[in-house]
Amino acid sequence: RHTKYQGPTNEPSPQEMSRVEKLVPMNYQDSDYKVFTNRGTKDTGKHPVDWARELVRLGVGEILLTSIDREGMMVGYDTALVGAVSSSVSVPVIANGGVGKLEHLVEGIKAGANAIAATSLFYFTDQSPIKAKSRNEDRSS
Repeated sequence: RHTKYQGPTNEPSPQEMSRVEKLVPMNYQDSDYKVFTNRGTKDTGKHPVDWARELVRLGVGEILLTSIDREGMMVGYDTALVGAVSSSVSVPVIANGGVGKLEHLVEGIKAGANAIAATSLFYFTDQSPIKAKSRNEDRSS
């Protein structure tokens, strides 16, 4: 069930804002990271860290952080982005986009994500959630 956002008309809804994504991979301090909404079609011109802080100010309980450059590529999470955002907010951050190996799951947690999400790893390989859980428990400590 969706409710209509009652905020200013030039601001996206909290549901749209919860998908923090990036444009170009670079170091956080001089990055060209940008947040996109509407399935990656609308550039907000905002930096993911600033956007995430705004989300927290608006009262979100968690952030699903997806790198559109890495989504479906199976090259690993954008750990710089995960680290920058997760260290800037007080709510849980779920890393998403890019997992292709079990090691990538551990990298997401070590980068600062509170949780991790993966699809291609399980859909296009012989890996299973049971193997992922075991590997994550072995390596994350």
